[in-house]
Amino acid sequence: MFIVKIQGGLGNQLFQYAIGLELSKNNECEFYLDTKWFENKNNDTSRNFMLDKFKINYKIATDYQINKFINHSSLFNKIIDRAKNYFYPLKFRKYIFEIENNFEPKILQLKDNFYLDGTWMNENYFISVANDVRKLYTNRPQLNNYYEQIENLINTTNSVCVHIRRGDYANNPNTLKYHGLTSLEYYENTISFMSKKIDNPQFYFFSDDIDWVKINFKNTPNSIFVSSEFNESDLQEFYLMTICKNQIIANSTFSWWAAWLNSNPSKLICAPKRWSSVVLDSKCLIPDNWIVFNS
Repeated sequence: MFIVKIQGGLGNQLFQYAIGLELSKNNECEFYLDTKWFENKNNDTSRNFMLDKFKINYKIATDYQINKFINHSSLFNKIIDRAKNYFYPLKFRKYIFEIENNFEPKILQLKDNFYLDGTWMNENYFISVANDVRKLYTNRPQLNNYYEQIENLINTTNSVCVHIRRGDYANNPNTLKYHGLTSLEYYENTISFMSKKIDNPQFYFFSDDIDWVKINFKNTPNSIFVSSEFNESDLQEFYLMTICKNQIIANSTFSWWAAWLNSNPSKLICAPKRWSSVVLDSKCLIPDNWIVFNS
C-alpha cells in the first residue's frame, strides 16, 4: 500500500492520480489518496477535489494511514521530513517529496509502503499505463444546451482550442510570481501558425477571464469565445477542449491534459516554452511531437 497526496487544480490532480496508477501496477498493490489539502482554507487558490467527476476507482487514506508516513505535528518534524528528501537515499525514504519538476526515473522504482507529495508533471511517470489513463480521463459530462451547441460546432469544423489562463495567475501575487503569464505575442504567433497549417481553422477560446480575451482577441478571424460563468462549467469546458482537433495551450496543466487527451492522430499542439519561474523551459513537460513557441 502507498499514498499519493492530491492537491491543486484539476490538471495537477490528474498528474498525481496517474503516477499512482503507474506505481500501483509496478508494485501490484493498492494506493490511497490523501485529500486533506482541500480542507486547508489558507491555500493561495481555493480548489475542489475533482477526481470524483471521472470514472475512477479510488480510496481515501485515513488519518491513521497518513500518520504512519508523516509527522507534521510541529514545524521541526516537517523540516526533518523535507531534509530527508535531500540527504537520504530514495530507498530509505518513506515520505517522498518532489524536489524538482524534472523527471526522476528512480521514483518509478519505489517499492510498497511510501507516501508521495508532489505534482509529478511528466508523462513518463505514467507511460506504461497511458492507455488506461486515457480511458479513465476521457469522460463526456452532462452538457447544458449551450455547450452541446459548441460540441456540435467543434466536431464539424477544423477546430483549434485556444486556452488562456489568467485568473489567479494574474490576480494572486504569489501565483503570478511562480507561474507568470503567457504573452500576447505567444498567442499571436501560434494563431498565425495554425492559420497557415490548417485549412479554414475555427478558433475556440477558453479562459478563466473571457472578458479580457474578448477585448484582446476581438479581431481574430473565425473565433468563438466559449467560456461562460455557468456553474460546473470547468468540467464541461475541459471536455470540449479535449475534443478540439488541435490545441494552443497555456502554461497550465488544465490545458496540458486537454491536449494530451486529444485523440486526433494528426493533431497540432502548440505549447509555451516558459512554463514557470522555476521550470524555465518546457523540456520536462512537453511531449516531443508538440511544437514549442517562445512565451
